Amino acid sequence: MGELLSIDARIAAPPGRVYEALTDAGTLRTWLAEHAEVSLPERRFEFWGRHTPQGERGRQRLLSAEDGRALRFGWRLDGEETTATFTLAADGDGTRVTLEQTGVPTVEEMMSHTGARDGLHTLHTFWSLAVGNLTEYAEGRELTPKADFSPDRPLEIRAEVTVDDSPEAVFRSLTDPDTVRRWFGWPVEIEPRVGGKVTLGADGEVTEFEPGRVFVYVDGEMVTRWELEGSGGRTRLTFVQSGFTEAERDSAAQHEAGWLQGIAALKLLHSTGGEPPEVTLPGAHRVEVSTRIDAPAAVVWTALTRPEHVAVWYAFDGAEIDLRPGGAMVFRWAEHGDFHSVFERVEPGRLLEFRTSRVPGAVPEPGDETLVRITLAERDGGTDVRLTESGIDGLTGTDAERAQHAEDARGGWTVGLAELKTLAEKLTT
Repeated sequence: MGELLSIDARIAAPPGRVYEALTDAGTLRTWLAEHAEVSLPERRFEFWGRHTPQGERGRQRLLSAEDGRALRFGWRLDGEETTATFTLAADGDGTRVTLEQTGVPTVEEMMSHTGARDGLHTLHTFWSLAVGNLTEYAEGRELTPKADFSPDRPLEIRAEVTVDDSPEAVFRSLTDPDTVRRWFGWPVEIEPRVGGKVTLGADGEVTEFEPGRVFVYVDGEMVTRWELEGSGGRTRLTFVQSGFTEAERDSAAQHEAGWLQGIAALKLLHSTGGEPPEVTLPGAHRVEVSTRIDAPAAVVWTALTRPEHVAVWYAFDGAEIDLRPGGAMVFRWAEHGDFHSVFERVEPGRLLEFRTSRVPGAVPEPGDETLVRITLAERDGGTDVRLTESGIDGLTGTDAERAQHAEDARGGWTVGLAELKTLAEKLTT
């Protein structure tokens, strides 16, 4: 045990506001914890209470703080000393925030663990929700409820939130697998009918299905219920999950934080269409490549998305691009074949996201697809480009094969972005 959890988010607020939210005790009590005390000159930084795993006071200690740039503190959980580090960087008119937490169990360790889940085993869901709430606070949006990690918490998970869209639109987001993936973070299967199969947070069967009103599914004793009520173009969404036993009380807290993080992403999808935090679990295979291009974002976008330019920097034997959500893309190499993708998100000058198949000639399908996200952030006359490829752990095959895919993809994208930089800078002259 002792792996690194990484969470990356873009917040539409300047670094100064985000740093203040991280270091002001009153603000921390709003978005993070029941109790907090902070005095940076006295090197004191602590938070505790119901909304904190193993929420006794005195578990944190300030290690370092750089005004507007970084915060690092120690956190003792399960008798082990861990470290949490927030790093802030200007990203256009917003802030790129990265949270790194040490000591987090791998997915395999979490799945096989048989003891208490109130400390280290909660950190992946605790921090995912916390970064989502930090984003909501800094951007001035309604906060998603915080999870209850206390030992006397209810066995039932219950949350009520308001979503800025109609019940019909929200219901589609709860029941359309492609849309669910955007806010839930994992591929799911949903058969939209009573008696249909569902794998959204449980492997169960649909028992109630009323479009725009109710969606319920059951997995043994576990019942997951979504209720929607509309008013003025908005939706009051109620989520309830029941069936946890007394022995699973701490597991209910872990699941609650995970569900609330997903609900925060669902709210974001319907309010701004923004991207939820990217979570890289310990032991996960993931690709991240970035570069700085001395060209405006509009020029970089053109080089990134025009077929004749893509043939120069990446797909050397041609590309076909239908640049719209749901549109198809083909990268062509005579030596390797045609690789097909489907666009998920297209935001000109800012974001390109697509599912891509690892199998030549095949459309993207679960088990053989990954998700590529490319973001552009214009700064000081140039553009910061960041590419991630996730979902590698969902590929069929052995772990060695998934690791090899990650290595090959990292090498290919590194060379590709270097060629993109050369081309885009040449296009500006």
